[in-house]
Amino acid sequence: MATDDSTLAAILMLSTFEVVQRITRSKHVDVSEEYWMSVPAKDECSNAFARLNIRVANLRGDYSEIAAHPSRTAADYDAVFDLLQRAKALEQDYANWFDTLEGPWAVTPVNWIDYPISDLQNSLIHPGRVDAYTEMWMAYHHNIGRSSRLITWTTILRCVAWLCNPEDYRLTEEYATATQVCRGLIEDIVASVPYIFGWNKQNDEHMADRSSFACGTTDSPNVKSLWAIFVMWPIFSAANSDFALPSERTFLRGRLKYVNENLGIHQASVLLHFTIQELTHIKSSPKMSTLPNQKYVTELAILLLTPPTPFLLSNLRAAQETLQQASAHKFTYYKPSTTSTTTTIISKIYLIGTWDSVSAHNTFLSSQENLDLLELLKGEIQVEGIEMWHVDIVTRGVYEPLGAMEVSGLVRCYLDEERSAGSAEKLKGLMILEEMGIKGGWRITENNEAGVEWDGLFLGRGDDFDIIANVVEERLSRTGRVEICKQELFDLDIKVN
Repeated sequence: MATDDSTLAAILMLSTFEVVQRITRSKHVDVSEEYWMSVPAKDECSNAFARLNIRVANLRGDYSEIAAHPSRTAADYDAVFDLLQRAKALEQDYANWFDTLEGPWAVTPVNWIDYPISDLQNSLIHPGRVDAYTEMWMAYHHNIGRSSRLITWTTILRCVAWLCNPEDYRLTEEYATATQVCRGLIEDIVASVPYIFGWNKQNDEHMADRSSFACGTTDSPNVKSLWAIFVMWPIFSAANSDFALPSERTFLRGRLKYVNENLGIHQASVLLHFTIQELTHIKSSPKMSTLPNQKYVTELAILLLTPPTPFLLSNLRAAQETLQQASAHKFTYYKPSTTSTTTTIISKIYLIGTWDSVSAHNTFLSSQENLDLLELLKGEIQVEGIEMWHVDIVTRGVYEPLGAMEVSGLVRCYLDEERSAGSAEKLKGLMILEEMGIKGGWRITENNEAGVEWDGLFLGRGDDFDIIANVVEERLSRTGRVEICKQELFDLDIKVN
């Protein structure tokens, strides 16, 4: 353990960190397990933990390879079924590992928060259980294990969805089990946060960190920065799980904000800047299509450009290739039609592409691959100004994902608190546009400054764009306090001559 041998513990932690990086990037561990374990921990619990995470990384790597070839041959069915069985076995082994933890590895419930928290984003506690650990080393192992199990369950559900197509995978036994297990894992991560961030440590000896290293003096009143680095991935994984509650997401994102602003670990800022805005009430169209009933999510990102450098086009092309390789789908840039054809004076561009699921996209956002991509583009785009949408198309029987379409139009609409309810009702009538091959949706959110905000987004192609613009304008222009922003989008040629 860390308190027995800090040097060995540091080596083991760094090796585990490398494996976690492989997991986030869906990459295989490129050396044998025997080589990776050539410097073993002194206790079998740590050794078993390391082996399990190597299996998680390799499982993710295998899934990425299968997902990159969306055929449906007999061999593909065998490969996905085999992957499903491996994922289930890995989940069971991880559950068994947790069941064996005792003594210094045991988790101790020390408090129960039974009152509402008014400011969850800045709070150290969330309503519910508060857990303590013998030292931060144990909390680290528990949370990495929990996030690895969340990832494994994602792989299980993806395999089930692939195999049961066209049936709804959410009706399966696996989904019911995932709901129960993943809710528990997320609650456990949330319950660990007060201990990790030092809540009540001066008044409760159970909450004191007795680790002998990790940057800072033993039991320092301040959060140790190294531990914050290792907790970012579990926090992000839990916050972006399909099974997380809204209050848990707000609370966990607040901890990422703290890590960025108070501890100076700016990787957390990258995760925070990707606020995914979910569109609801999305309809499908027979004109837009892929494998029958395949579940996809379309990403629309609005990128504000900084004063261009000579490397703008080549860097955009590199980013496009990275996204296409990570998602196994096409990504395309577009520019406003009112913009000059001279690429160097474009101030805003749009990126549209497709992911297998919201979880797949969220996993990429937290990966080292994405951090490298943002580092590449930081001189070309305003990272803080990235605006991102998910157009979540639940089921559609089409051959080509929306992101691969030649989108030619975008309409955004905004309403204030007074007009939002009636206008939203009117907008439901716009869903008849699906008959014309048009995609669209809206969301109603609470804004601290503006009260209730209504935001609508519509995409179309060819002549459909004019239909969208005309119908939306006609139906909403009389509701008052409506701002309709229309921008036609055309392919941005980023080839370097």
